[in-house]
Amino acid sequence: MPAAENDYGRHIEAGIRNRFAHMGEAPLTILICGRSCYPHNSPDERFLWSAMGVAVQNMLLAARSIGIGMASRVLHLLAEPRIREIVGLPDDRVIGYTAVVGLSQRRFRPLNRRPIDEVVHRNGW
Repeated sequence: MPAAENDYGRHIEAGIRNRFAHMGEAPLTILICGRSCYPHNSPDERFLWSAMGVAVQNMLLAARSIGIGMASRVLHLLAEPRIREIVGLPDDRVIGYTAVVGLSQRRFRPLNRRPIDEVVHRNGW
């Protein structure tokens, strides 16, 4: 593995370990929830999951842009019945993601983006 990829992997692993070690200290946890209701005549759950995924991505980008750390998780799956009870979530809603939000303990590294022609293809792969 090239050194840059190896460094990146170590950075990601360190971030994951840090999140688990300090998750209980986060001042805010957001449950991203939704209800399958589109299209109106014949709701398709795929639209619900797509919408929740986009919502989480937008929240992650917005948080980072103002220096706030956020990590989306599906850890609610470990205790979903109890969480639903605590927050009084209606039966027709699902919890899609759990977002843990707080001030980052580490500075954000600059984003490294691959050139667009490496990730976007036109008229074929």
